[in-house]
Amino acid sequence: MILLDDCQVKPVIIELFGIVRQRAGVSQIEIPVEQTKQLGDLLEELVQRYPGLHDACIDGCQLQPGFVVNLGGQRFTTDPTEKIQPGDTVLVMSADAGG
Repeated sequence: MILLDDCQVKPVIIELFGIVRQRAGVSQIEIPVEQTKQLGDLLEELVQRYPGLHDACIDGCQLQPGFVVNLGGQRFTTDPTEKIQPGDTVLVMSADAGG
C-alpha cells in the first residue's frame, strides 16, 4: 500500500537575508525535493537560478567565508554535506546579519 503523502514532492523553503537577498533579488525560494539532498546541491541550484550569488556568496557547492546557513531555526552550519530533508526550512545569511 502506498500513501499519497509519501509520493508527494515537498519543497525545501529557502529564506534569504542581507546581502544574499540583495544579490538574488528575492527573499524566499521553494525548491521541490523528492528525497534527502545535501546542502551543497541546494547551493548549486541557487547559483543556477540566481547567478548574482556566484562568487560573492556561494562558490560552487560551498558558502563563501562569512556566510552561514540555519537549518529549521535550530542550528547553524556551513557544511555542504549537511543533509536537507523534503519540507525543511533553510535560512541563508551573512554571519553578521543579526546585527
